[in-house]
Amino acid sequence: MSSAKKQESELKQTSTDQASAEAEVQQAQPQKNLYEREVERYRHHLQRGGFDAAYPMYGFTLIHSLQPEEKVDIFQKLGFDPKTPEDFYNLGCVAAKKEDFTKAREYFEQTIDLAPDFEEAYYNLAIVLENLGQESEAVEKWEIFCEFLDEDSTEATIVTQHLEELKKTLAVSGKAKK
Repeated sequence: MSSAKKQESELKQTSTDQASAEAEVQQAQPQKNLYEREVERYRHHLQRGGFDAAYPMYGFTLIHSLQPEEKVDIFQKLGFDPKTPEDFYNLGCVAAKKEDFTKAREYFEQTIDLAPDFEEAYYNLAIVLENLGQESEAVEKWEIFCEFLDEDSTEATIVTQHLEELKKTLAVSGKAKK
């Protein structure tokens, strides 16, 4: 076979391989879109009528496709008791989103009781405490959260600046712990 024909044959094979790959992607895409549409429909049923409306159509099949906060909220409404630090953390996030900061505080504290190294719980608890006007306690949680951070990280810089501002505010207002 001549060199030109060999190159032409290789090009045809390459374009055939590319076409096959594109066809596979196109075939997978409708499935992905179908799945995403069904998850959205599931969420719609949950929002419209709660789990009772979604259950006859979906059962528990899509519940694990939801965000952790959505899932744990449903489990709570169904009467399942939270057991893991992640359960309590997600319940804290749900409560915070609903601006029920007292309940969020309880859940984040339970998270920390079960998992003292759950750094995100300290972060969220500090924010919740600030929202509750309990800045002195928030300072303590921010300081613990900072222990988890790499000192040179951008996040550490931002949190440290916030913490210093909070301490100054407390000092000016006379609320700082002595």
